[in-house]
Amino acid sequence: MTLIDGTIVRLNALLLQNYEIKRGSMQLDFFDYMAFVVFGIIITLFVSLVVVIGSLPGKIAVARKHPQASAVNVASWCSLLTLGALWPIAFVWAFIDFSPSTSSNKGTSPS
Repeated sequence: MTLIDGTIVRLNALLLQNYEIKRGSMQLDFFDYMAFVVFGIIITLFVSLVVVIGSLPGKIAVARKHPQASAVNVASWCSLLTLGALWPIAFVWAFIDFSPSTSSNKGTSPS
């Protein structure tokens, strides 16, 4: 047994001596339950934030009467699969104005 192996064995013995877990001896107290409640609240807030941010480009596109509002909405939700990489594209896409007044042939009449 080398010096390192002996040291590791002694450290493991010290750790196990202080943290022996006996079957059925684990008790949950008030702080454990409060930790579960706090984790639940954090998870709920995170999911709510993802839903609000994920639906934002689609709602903007619908409010601005974008002709491709459903596509913007799908792109914003598909960005969840790419961990948000497509979301800025969908967000900018929602603000693009497709009204006829922005066409390049303004003022010309059809022949």
